[in-house]
Amino acid sequence: MLNKISLVVPTINRTIELKKLLESVKECDYAKLEVIIVDQNTDIDISNIVNYFKEYFPINHIKVNFKGAAKARNYGVRYATGDIINFPDDDCELSKDLLSKVNNIFNEDTNNELIFGRSLDRNSMQASIVNFYKSSVSVRYSNIYRSTVEFTMFIKKNVFEELGGYDEELGVGTYFGAEEGADLVIRALSKSKKIMYYPDLLFYHPEKINKYGVNECLRGLSYARGAGALAYKHICINKNIHVFKLIIYINLKAMAAIIIYFFTFKFKKSRYYLYVLFGRIQGFFKKLKLVFQ
Repeated sequence: MLNKISLVVPTINRTIELKKLLESVKECDYAKLEVIIVDQNTDIDISNIVNYFKEYFPINHIKVNFKGAAKARNYGVRYATGDIINFPDDDCELSKDLLSKVNNIFNEDTNNELIFGRSLDRNSMQASIVNFYKSSVSVRYSNIYRSTVEFTMFIKKNVFEELGGYDEELGVGTYFGAEEGADLVIRALSKSKKIMYYPDLLFYHPEKINKYGVNECLRGLSYARGAGALAYKHICINKNIHVFKLIIYINLKAMAAIIIYFFTFKFKKSRYYLYVLFGRIQGFFKKLKLVFQ
């Protein structure tokens, strides 16, 4: 059975990358798909790009007047007609057989509700974004940060709707610049959804943390605020002991990285993890103030 797959793509301030993504969709060996582009641009017109690729597969180009990746994804799902939803970043690419493999996995085990793939940097062919496992695993609280990234997720549409979609206070375009994906996974785990990770489901996404410069530190700070908000939501509000253990673990790792890199004279890396740790603290207390003010 061919499941219809909807690719919901929020985009802003990218044209070359968007072309590459849509070119990779065009090259996919899977016909039953649609692309929903949620266009958040104010100064860039992507109509020519969209019109070119409309010749090859269905595209619904939706112009919006708000910013925020999580909000854009939720908005795009309203227009999705597929059985399975994926949310590609506008600077990632799909491998040629990705969608066929996804369809086969859902057909072979109909109990799967969310599945995740792996992301590689096309230049280095090494894992990007996170240090992904090299073998398939069942996603648990303890391995979220080695098996899940939101743009590698394929989720049954009815499950996404049951979970209430992404938390729009989290993610790129908000103060809490990340963790909307981890938050969705945690909510799915709390409802006993079956979640699997498969390393042969390949995306390509550039690794953006390599020089540990000031801009990367500031990006890390923004993303880390999301982890602080995540901690507040699932520890203080939802009383989730699994998340408490996870947050303790990742913060201990960050503290260890600060110390190890400092004493091995890798000062830029040490500074980067200091920003990350500070961002998590900042995000937690910002959320605390927002909730109780």
